[in-house]
Amino acid sequence: MLKNWKRNRYEASVLALAAEVRELCSLADGISDTAVEKLCKEHIGKKPELSFLSGAEREKLIRLVFCSLRRELEILHDIASDSAVSEIMVNGKDHIFYEKNGKILRAGLRFESAEQLEAVIQRLAAKVGREMNDLNPIVDARLSDGSRVNAVHSNIAIGGPILTIRKFNQTRLGMDELIRQGDISEEAAAF
Repeated sequence: MLKNWKRNRYEASVLALAAEVRELCSLADGISDTAVEKLCKEHIGKKPELSFLSGAEREKLIRLVFCSLRRELEILHDIASDSAVSEIMVNGKDHIFYEKNGKILRAGLRFESAEQLEAVIQRLAAKVGREMNDLNPIVDARLSDGSRVNAVHSNIAIGGPILTIRKFNQTRLGMDELIRQGDISEEAAAF
């Protein structure tokens, strides 16, 4: 019970802090990534209500707030950058899952709003010359790294916009590995 309470408090902190730091950033024109990161550290360091966080948790919180402000995938940036992650599934602003090493895990993250999630989807679609809107409610695309993206607009999705990013393994499996995993028989491989 205490663990869930702590996680909910932590998730709420990411959303609130991102909004606070965004407001501080809007006061300075042309602020650099380094300055934003420094601002995140300073602002989070001044919060006595976050004293329950360990040093590692505090660094993770700073990174999440920074990514939510400055990265294309916002809060999904670090998950997408993990080479062991093969799929990211966002089912509305509050339900984010990812597949890592064959296991589906829930990310301790959420978007501030459906509009924020839709903005991420719009940026991804725009990179490949597509757009998602009421007339084009479903987007299927392939990103420059080969990842496949599928997004569904909130007007036809239950619970808000949906985003799925399927990443591909950078190393190709050989026949020996496929046989070892039981994906193919030795006879089929020989054929």
